[in-house]
Amino acid sequence: VNVDLDDFDFDVLFTHLKGTIIDRKFFTKDIRMLIVKLSVLFNLKAYDMKNILLKATSNYHGIDEAKLKYEARKYFQAESKQVSPVLEKKEKRKDSGQEQEEDREYIKMLHETNPIDRLRDLRNGSPTDIDLKLVTDIIVNTPLNHGVINILLEYVFLKMQGELPYNYTMTVANNWVEKGYQSAEEAVESIKEYQEQQEKRKKRYLPSERQGEQAPKWMSKGKQSAKKDKEPVKTEKERTNQSHKTAKDDPELQKMIEDFRKNR
Repeated sequence: VNVDLDDFDFDVLFTHLKGTIIDRKFFTKDIRMLIVKLSVLFNLKAYDMKNILLKATSNYHGIDEAKLKYEARKYFQAESKQVSPVLEKKEKRKDSGQEQEEDREYIKMLHETNPIDRLRDLRNGSPTDIDLKLVTDIIVNTPLNHGVINILLEYVFLKMQGELPYNYTMTVANNWVEKGYQSAEEAVESIKEYQEQQEKRKKRYLPSERQGEQAPKWMSKGKQSAKKDKEPVKTEKERTNQSHKTAKDDPELQKMIEDFRKNR
């Protein structure tokens, strides 16, 4: 995620830290950037960060980055335990039949949505600790913006039938970084092309095509020519399991996604 050191008020933080064991010399450029990213992801203010830093710092070793990320997730969970999902419900458009316009608005919303809020919506409640670790690591370790991350979360969540496997999701994220995806639109087109390849394989090797597949509109419509260099990463094991159940077998998940899109 593209952030700047000026996105966090370090002067206020240092004021809060007066009289503590935390010395300014511990705040290297990397540590400062990590603090900015965590503050954006978890909506943390200077006072919140002070409490987190006190648990992630020692006199001898300074600020522990891994501990800082862990304590930020823990703090967020404690503070938001009773908070309901905060995704903004956008007014339904009168010309909702215009699918292209809907898709543009949907993708625009994803670019403006914090991945934590998107996780809350997908989980229909509070994200798990593993979810928060996953999103934190993507935010901190990759340049992917919010729109691309949100498409990634939705894609994996649907593909894996309501799960967000850490290793698989990180592998896809790193693959998208290598491909240079800068927008949710690019990620969506990549997924469409990959799905088209899979459909062609099914027609080639299966006696009959499966019926009734359901997915968000951006995942199912707009067939385009497949391009190998746009294909999301896929392991050999997943190719073998391609004929197994997909998100179509989970009507509750499909209803949740459809309800979200209708109410945005």
